[in-house]
Amino acid sequence: MKNLFLIVILVIAGFLAYNHFNKTYTPDEQFLMDIESDFSKASGLITQSERAAAASGVDTTSSFEQGIESIRALREELEGFINEVTDEKIVRDGQRLMKKIDDFLTRQGFPSGDQ
Repeated sequence: MKNLFLIVILVIAGFLAYNHFNKTYTPDEQFLMDIESDFSKASGLITQSERAAAASGVDTTSSFEQGIESIRALREELEGFINEVTDEKIVRDGQRLMKKIDDFLTRQGFPSGDQ
């Protein structure tokens, strides 16, 4: 009985692991994940340039501006995507990401993502 129970548990665990690692995404979900990844990279570039400027006094204005411009471009692309997509879950996720981008821009001294 114990062996049967153990086999059932292992089969269930294997099935869950298989589903977790082989999940496929729709093109819309993949687009949002790509935008979020690009946002993380650009915001990391900005944070890194701020730290470098604070630590060494080196002018990192170009890195900062490049990061802000990248984020603005991502925001515009995301806004256009949200206006075209019809899936409510994707729209919600896109709006959540847009709020995250707007919050970041506001913290950096840019009150609107439209500037």
